[in-house]
Order: sequence, then structure tokens, then C-alpha cells
Amino acid sequence: MKHVTLLLALSLVCSACAAPSSDDQVNDTSSSEAALSSQIKLEKSRIEVLLDQTNAGPADKCSIVSTKFRVSYENASLPKGTTVVLHAGENFADQQWIGDGFGWGPYRERYWGKTRDLAMTNAGSKWSAETTASPYAQYSSSESGGFVTQYGASIKFVFKLTLPSGEVVWDNRLGQDYSANGNGPACPGGTTGGFILRSAWGPF
Repeated sequence: MKHVTLLLALSLVCSACAAPSSDDQVNDTSSSEAALSSQIKLEKSRIEVLLDQTNAGPADKCSIVSTKFRVSYENASLPKGTTVVLHAGENFADQQWIGDGFGWGPYRERYWGKTRDLAMTNAGSKWSAETTASPYAQYSSSESGGFVTQYGASIKFVFKLTLPSGEVVWDNRLGQDYSANGNGPACPGGTTGGFILRSAWGPF
């Protein structure tokens, strides 16, 4: 009888040493993810856009041959294992040919055309990616020809940050979007065969 009483007492003591319940484990994980998110400081971000553009042709008929943007995102507060995707789109012309004596219809500049998602290459606390964009034109309403205004390539972009926990954070400049513009078609109007700093933001 004494042996039975002793075993019962040991059983009650060991019950206090049982593994935590699944609910406890979930709560602990949520707390650690919340702590991780609180360490991220988007205001510490440094964003730079470099431009590489080529223009060619005679001075009176110069045109844009190519436009390339190199976008970089740097933030030391992001934990190791974070991935960054550049979500970008191009500005473009919205103008329809009407004809029948009316020529071109009204011109509107639109945004976020040819939307793309580009995985950014990581080196330390800095991520970078390159993308091209096309110039666009505005035509006068005259059916007989009139004039054409060519605009340099322009992009709008935001950043999608995926943390090691799987949580997704967007850096979209507080809803304003980031943007960068290329040069117009004038000659010389390129960047002489190399990247030059075009736009920059932060740290804020």
C-alpha cells in the first residue's frame, strides 16, 4: 500500500513537468514574430535609383535608344533571411487614333503599365535589381501630322519585404509610391554609357 501511495505522489509531481500545450507553443511563436516585426524600421531605409540611357541620331532627329534603371534598397534593421521584391510598372501614353478628320483623341498619361515583380539580389543589408522601360509619345490632334512630343521612360515602384517568419511588409513610401524618370530624346541626352545617380530617398 505504501508503494502505491508513493507512485501516486510521483505521478502528481511529474504532471507539473509536462511539455507545454500546443496553445502555449502558438502563443510563444506569435510573441517572437511580433517582436521581430517591431524591430523593423522602414524609416531607416535608403533607396537609390541609377539611370543608364542611350540616345542616338542627328541633333534634329535624336531619339531614345534604351533606358535602364538600377534600383537599390538598403536597411540594416531587416533580419537575415529577408527577401525583397521590386514591384514596378511603367508610365505610358493613353491616346487613341480616331481618324475621319479628327486625328488623335485626347492624351492622358497613365501609370503602372507592364507591371513586373523582380527578385532583388542581396549583399549584406542591401538589395538591388535592374529593369528597363520604354519612352512614350503624345501626338497633336491634327490628322495631317502636326507635332509629336516624346517623353523619357518613367517607372513607379514599391518594395515587398518577406521576413524569415513569412510575414510580408510593404514599403510604398506611405502610399505615395516611389518613381524615377529617364531623360528626354535630346542629343546628347544619355548617360555616356554608364549608370548615374538619378533619384534617392532616406533614411527618413
